[in-house]
Amino acid sequence: MEAALQQSPLQQSTQEVSRPLPGQIIISALVLEASGTGNIPSFNVSNAGNAPVVSTIIVTPHFSNAGVTCDGPTKTFTITVNPTGEVDQPVSQIICNGANTTSVNFTTVNTGGVTTYTWTNNNISIGLVASGSGNIPSFVATNAGNAPVIATIIVTPHFSNGGKICDGPTKTLPFQSTRHHR
Repeated sequence: MEAALQQSPLQQSTQEVSRPLPGQIIISALVLEASGTGNIPSFNVSNAGNAPVVSTIIVTPHFSNAGVTCDGPTKTFTITVNPTGEVDQPVSQIICNGANTTSVNFTTVNTGGVTTYTWTNNNISIGLVASGSGNIPSFVATNAGNAPVIATIIVTPHFSNGGKICDGPTKTLPFQSTRHHR
């Protein structure tokens, strides 16, 4: 992420960048000095938490001429660092042929945005389509053979906030359909 301050070609001035004092705002996701002068160099951000982290940056321009320095009006902007998408581990299911599965309702610990889910199924013979989004509704498990049929569903979480989507690591959910009714 890169942030830069612009100066007019008609003026010679310096910009002082200051941030609120610790305790006023959470800045743990930004690796940025508490204050400085000139342009803000590019820097890396991270957020190991489960909610967006917002840092407020206040810019004060200074114009110096003939030993006199005049401050201009401050400008404020924020940088938001979203967390990685996260999905809680779903529970595996073992189902008899012809029985209904339990609906799978995906959950997350993330807050402050919207988490959506996409998933893929590697074995449609179990009675579930090859892919989808959102929760997995109950379906009738099928098994036309004599051995258990296993389908592996891989779910990917997508955290969205401020127009940015952050994908997270996948989780695996096995479904097994046995041949006989219980």
